[in-house]
Amino acid sequence: SESNSDWTYLYNGMLKQFSEINKYYATNGLDTEGQLIVGICKVLEANALGTATSIWGDIPYSEAVNSAISDPVFDKQSDIYNVLQTKLDEAIVLLSAPTTKNILAEDIFFGGNKDKWVKTAYTLKARYYLQTRQYDLAYAAALNGISDYAGTMKFTPLVTAATGTENLLY
Repeated sequence: SESNSDWTYLYNGMLKQFSEINKYYATNGLDTEGQLIVGICKVLEANALGTATSIWGDIPYSEAVNSAISDPVFDKQSDIYNVLQTKLDEAIVLLSAPTTKNILAEDIFFGGNKDKWVKTAYTLKARYYLQTRQYDLAYAAALNGISDYAGTMKFTPLVTAATGTENLLY
């Protein structure tokens, strides 16, 4: 009740869903498809939270999707960036594993192409290192990141006049 649509989308639309996916695989184990899905979710979570903290600074994260906590603390932006780097490292390990599945029809960005997701993870690492002024680390991560337009996750709406097809943060 305290949040606007951007915060609702971030926390209920994304973080809560990622939490449920992680619970499922924690209970049922990671198969080859689960490795891909969890890896993708980690990249998408890092993208969402990194965008949020770069816009708003300190935000709830460590307690954000815990249903037992009704008023989660705001974590420091610097702490969030550190956690996101770890999350992206975890995603890279999962997505780089030879046993990880490499196709997923439900993946609207890359069709489950794990190599493209790894490049996306490195690109996000570079972005967050830049935002925290760790330029040498940013450069090193960027060398492993997206290097052409075909590898991007650029949002292109099908119909620009339709409600819901615009950038939610614009």
